[in-house]
Order: sequence, then C-alpha cells, then structure tokens
Amino acid sequence: MKHSFAFYITLIFTLLLISPITQCNGSTRKLSESFLSLTCRKASDFGFCAYTLGSDPRGKTTDVDGLAQIALDKLAAQVKGTISYLQRQDSADPVVGSCLQFYRTADSKVYPSAVGSLNNKAYGAAKQATRAVMNHGHGCQVRVDQSPSPKWQMLTSMNKVVHDLSQLSSDLIGLKG
Repeated sequence: MKHSFAFYITLIFTLLLISPITQCNGSTRKLSESFLSLTCRKASDFGFCAYTLGSDPRGKTTDVDGLAQIALDKLAAQVKGTISYLQRQDSADPVVGSCLQFYRTADSKVYPSAVGSLNNKAYGAAKQATRAVMNHGHGCQVRVDQSPSPKWQMLTSMNKVVHDLSQLSSDLIGLKG
C-alpha cells in the first residue's frame, strides 16, 4: 500500500511538471485551440461556443472573422433544416405557416445580409442581422407557445438551436466592432 501511494504522488508531481512544458510546445494546433478557447470565453455560452466551433476543422486555424463565419454557416444550415422540417408538417396548421414565413425570411433576406456585412467588415450591420435571425426564430417560438402541444417539441428544440447559434454569431461579430 505504501509503495502504491508513493508511486501515485510521484506520478502527480511528474504530470504537474510536464504539463506546462507540453502546453507551451509552440505547435499551431495548441495555439489555435488556445485561441478558440480564449475567444469562446468571451461568448455568452462558453460550452456551446467551444463545442460548435471546435467540431469544425476550420475552427482550429482561423481568426475571429473566420469563427463568426463558421457560426453563421451552422446557423444557415439550422435555418434550412428547420424550413425542411416545417415543410413536412401539416401546411394547414397556422403555426407551420407562421414559422415557415419567419424562417424563409431569415433564410432569404436576413442571413445573406449578415454574411455580406461580415465580409465587408460592417460588423454593426452583421451583428444586427444575426440578432434579426434570432428574432425570427423567437417569433416562431411565440406561435408555438400560443398553441402548446407535444407535437411541437422538435420545433421548440430547433428554435432553441437557432437562438443559440444566432447568439453565438452575434457574440463573435461583437468582438470585432
């Protein structure tokens, strides 16, 4: 028992000594992960930011504009996925009609405005456009809340992801201006 305790103490001290060395090895991957982590600490939801941006290979090698673009790309995919989901629902349902209108506007007008503004480094306009996408998702959720039903659980989840991706995009763009 004494030997195993001493072994573990030695192992812990060794790891503590080696840890700072491996953290400062100068590799691009470590530096980019640190940049991603530091950037995500400035976002309103660190865990969501780190997971979302870290799951994309571009997230480890880009700057803040690139991270914002990744978030916007994921937002566009979620908006399109929500539209696709809504198109498979009962078109006579007023919730479906309202939500389709909200999301189609976000997809065809607001999202392109956000990307164009980001590319032109018009950060205020880009942030405003991402907040508008969030508002469109919120408008859909208000309609869902007015007609509560278990059938809307999936749509509620999708609206939440749109909200979170919009917030992340806005947070990242806000770091620029």
